[in-house]
Amino acid sequence: MRRALMHIEAILESGSIRSASRRLFVSQPSLSQYVKRLEDTLGCPIFDRSKSPWTLTEEGKYFVETERRIDAIEEERKHYYEDRRDVKSGEVVIGSTQNRTVAVLTHILPAFRREAPGVRIQIREFTSGQLAEAVTNGEVDCAFLASTLKSPGLTGFKVEREKILLAVPEGHRLAKRAKKGDPFEPPFPEVSFKELEGEPFIILNKEQVMRLYFDQLVQETGVHPNPVVETETVAAVSSFVREGVGLSFIPDAVVRNQKPTGVVFFTIAGKSPELDFSVFWREDRYLSKAAQAFIDCVRRTITPIED
Repeated sequence: MRRALMHIEAILESGSIRSASRRLFVSQPSLSQYVKRLEDTLGCPIFDRSKSPWTLTEEGKYFVETERRIDAIEEERKHYYEDRRDVKSGEVVIGSTQNRTVAVLTHILPAFRREAPGVRIQIREFTSGQLAEAVTNGEVDCAFLASTLKSPGLTGFKVEREKILLAVPEGHRLAKRAKKGDPFEPPFPEVSFKELEGEPFIILNKEQVMRLYFDQLVQETGVHPNPVVETETVAAVSSFVREGVGLSFIPDAVVRNQKPTGVVFFTIAGKSPELDFSVFWREDRYLSKAAQAFIDCVRRTITPIED
């Protein structure tokens, strides 16, 4: 990453020059002087210092945007020449959510490591809403995300289909209607969303697919569960439910992988959709041989889902 971009993003993420200097292992005066020299060179301020934490000015936003594009081009050039030196080395940067890392990548990476042991693998985790942006702006070579979140300019193929389940603690009034036999495999019993009026509910933040589903149900039915916790971590939801914090929606892939105890699962009558997830990459961007080899491995390891 280019030095200016690295310093600016550190300040934005840390919230202050002081915190960013510790993160970058430089002195606070040195970082302040660097930012001042950069602003003097550009002839305009990058940061709005009237707010705490600092935010970018319009000129600062444009500078960061162009620096990211330049950074992506330099990465492409690096991959291009790496490919010509040694097709068995290089790096692939994969974008994923915590859920996809567990549900999908744990099955793919062992096969890819056997095929390309010299390739370095970097996994960068984002929220669902951030993933499309990450692959579009070149932060990652490819990304696993909900097919409905595909942005213009991306191409790929579907790799997984999930069903959204309602997770309920064992002591809840609905739990007596839980299925017999294997609690982690379909078919699951149904409940009506109307039965959840006023129920304490754990929701994900607005960038997550599960949150979009929750908001859609509330809007369509006029039923209002009571959101008591908002989180961006799908992996923690079943633990919250087990401890009686509230009910929540959870993908069936997480249920199969975690096999959480103390929780029972239902589908929402007439309202439990199947969600397709795809691996996407930018159609117009140069893919390194390492990245292309990874995508080919995904295609061989997981049978693509047909529309």
